[in-house]
Amino acid sequence: TWCAKYREEYIALLLQYDTHSLNPARVRVPLSNLPEFSKAFNCEPPKNTCTVCGTGAQGFSVVNALLEHGKYRIRAVAKSTDNRKALLLRGKGAELVRANLDSPDACKAAVKEAHGVFLVTNFWEHHDEDREFKQGKNVVDACIEGGVKHLIFSGQENVLKLRGYACRDPRISTLRPRARLLNIRSKIVFDEF
Repeated sequence: TWCAKYREEYIALLLQYDTHSLNPARVRVPLSNLPEFSKAFNCEPPKNTCTVCGTGAQGFSVVNALLEHGKYRIRAVAKSTDNRKALLLRGKGAELVRANLDSPDACKAAVKEAHGVFLVTNFWEHHDEDREFKQGKNVVDACIEGGVKHLIFSGQENVLKLRGYACRDPRISTLRPRARLLNIRSKIVFDEF
């Protein structure tokens, strides 16, 4: 189990409460049947997370941070799985998946069994706003169908700061109500880095 490495600590914990179990061999309780043990040692099974555009600037940073955290099984989705960044992520333990975001079926396969998804769309790849929206929608629909619990969508630059005027992004007004309608908890935060 995930908690096998904590067996000795668990035995010590049991001994604090049960002075009759002085022999560690007598401890025959399966660790998986002890929810309080899981809580005490924070031993939940690793959750699957998926980062779409996992080899881009934002996605690569997110994947690295999650890998360093160590509590997640990471799937990095990219259009190419054999470039330098992809190989680095694979070497650190991430699963690399090649997916075409234009294909709803590829998006479904990419987010399959994921607990959470970090989504970045790549307008700069094709300079086509409608296509970018469709790709994002394909991933959101795949998340809904696949039962993903958390979806984070990260946008791009601060248009107000760059251009001097506000820009209303139709993706937010379209995707947010759809997410609410289909039972995805949504929170929109505008920030800049």
